[in-house]
Amino acid sequence: MLTLALVSQKGGCGKTTLAVHLAAYARQQGLHPAIVDLDQQASAYKWNARRAEGNELSPKLDATKATADKLEHLKNLGIENGIDLLILDTAPHANREAALAAQSADAVLIPCRPATFDLDAMVSTLVIVRATGKPAAIVLNAARRGKRKVAEAREALESIGATVLQTVVHDWVALEDALVDGRAVHEYDPQGKAAEEVALLYRDVTMLLATTKQKERATV
Repeated sequence: MLTLALVSQKGGCGKTTLAVHLAAYARQQGLHPAIVDLDQQASAYKWNARRAEGNELSPKLDATKATADKLEHLKNLGIENGIDLLILDTAPHANREAALAAQSADAVLIPCRPATFDLDAMVSTLVIVRATGKPAAIVLNAARRGKRKVAEAREALESIGATVLQTVVHDWVALEDALVDGRAVHEYDPQGKAAEEVALLYRDVTMLLATTKQKERATV
């Protein structure tokens, strides 16, 4: 089992939207994913509750609400129950919980909108994540169409030593519309650009997680 934590100290950056889409896409790819919702708002957990029971197009996923101090127990349960990918959706402005989630994960994905306040918040997030030594990357999320802002954000983040994924997820309306009845965008609009970007992000995430396995083999 591999564990991915989505972490950012900035609210509104799209952690939950990406978490549920990655989980649903992993299910489509034949994996057995699970979501641990560490945010008191429990948006990911509520999204999963809306998924139609027994509907092949949007099957209900394994999801639970928890606090960060339960993560090791939940990871053990995940292994016992055949979970392939455990996704941790964290709350903003929660340093201790974010640190515990990052420490428990095999890799960390950091969503960041290409906007001034979000970029400012990245420093505190990177301090938390880097202290764990876990593989981590930033995904530019909810970006408006147009290359200039994205290029400027990428340059700013790379100038402070951050790894930024090549895939950019834009602010497609379909990403939010799909969530209303518990779907993911590849179930709602499978031929759309939003679904294409989620698929590319999933590819990048699997490559990020693969670095963990490579390190494990190198130390054996």
